[in-house]
Amino acid sequence: MTERDTGSRSPSPPVPDSVQVIETIADHVEKDPTEVDFTFGDYLDPDALDTLLESATSELVIAFTIDDLLVTVATDGTIEVREYQD
Repeated sequence: MTERDTGSRSPSPPVPDSVQVIETIADHVEKDPTEVDFTFGDYLDPDALDTLLESATSELVIAFTIDDLLVTVATDGTIEVREYQD
């Protein structure tokens, strides 16, 4: 499982949640984000994900699958990627 806690943000321009998700998935599969074997937009609208997480007024956890991976993203900045098992 790969987990990233992005809850503590630096003063630099914020990186969209969708970009952080792609980076975490790439870390999990040990590839550069530009070399992963899928197109994120084929599974989930990145703008919709960013908007949903930014506009949440309470704790929210979103889970989805990409190929054989289960991805979980929370409003507290936690992103988890693990192998998906039926």
